[in-house]
Amino acid sequence: MMQVESREILHPNNDGQERGEGQGTPASVTRLLITCYIFDRFALVIYEFVLIIFLLSVYQDSLLLVSIYGLNAGLLVFFLGGKAGRFFDTGVANNRRLQSVLLILTGQYSCILACCAICYILLKLDDNLGDLSKVLLFLIILLSGFGMLSSEAAAVSIENDWIVVICDNKADYLGSLNVKLRRVHLVSRMVGPIAAGYCLKGFDNKLEPVFLVIGIVALVSFIVKYKCLKRICLVVRARTCDAKR
Repeated sequence: MMQVESREILHPNNDGQERGEGQGTPASVTRLLITCYIFDRFALVIYEFVLIIFLLSVYQDSLLLVSIYGLNAGLLVFFLGGKAGRFFDTGVANNRRLQSVLLILTGQYSCILACCAICYILLKLDDNLGDLSKVLLFLIILLSGFGMLSSEAAAVSIENDWIVVICDNKADYLGSLNVKLRRVHLVSRMVGPIAAGYCLKGFDNKLEPVFLVIGIVALVSFIVKYKCLKRICLVVRARTCDAKR
């Protein structure tokens, strides 16, 4: 059934079924990919923006925590990015693209949800935690770094592997799709902080309910992205099978 469905996606008939820009790549696949990218990028940007505000609020006269946060994320991506890439390459070689991406996405959103929960606890119980608050701040910075690493690894996997197979080496469509994904990324960088600002204003600048909202948004984003990628995976598998024949 899966093979039949994959072929129908890749080679729809002419009875009104929609074909995309890539002469054989359906427009529905483009919409799925852009949809999952929108949810993922916006959730991540809003989370990062509010997290930085939280770190600034802890030591209002210092940028120490924000600096450590940025340094930690950069070092993790620098030192572990290659291992994440090899993990995806192994998944591609074993025809386990979806499983590889799902594992990385689970790690990414687990880190985000854990950080939101810890931030909420710190904001509610900071006066009663004592030295434990410093440990929790360390966990937030560490988990945020791993979340950033997972996010970058998943984005590279989709941009450098999935869409290449989906576009079937059609340079024009590949370039067009890459431009659309870049636009989503840039728009999320512009609109995400604005949305976070309005959310803060709506809760009278209280961070506790904002982190609850971010946790819900992250959970919805994970579900949407997984379902979209699962659907796209049918196309990727079919493309790979056709390329080997």
